Amino acid sequence: MAVPPKKDPLQKTEECNTQIYITDILGRTVYEKQNNTETSFTIDLSGQGKGIYFVKVIIGDEMFLDKVIYQ
Repeated sequence: MAVPPKKDPLQKTEECNTQIYITDILGRTVYEKQNNTETSFTIDLSGQGKGIYFVKVIIGDEMFLDKVIYQ
């Protein structure tokens, strides 16, 4: 899965607690990673079916939510 960069890319410039959640269109969590301190990572969804997924990233006290179409 590749997510094209947006106008304001999500970047983490300092080490802080990050939580990542990916859910399918039915709200089932298909990926979860907590207490992540990495500044860069790759998420492999090849084991998931094609469809619409929602990615929620929490960095410190900020939350970002985006929709991804996996084809």
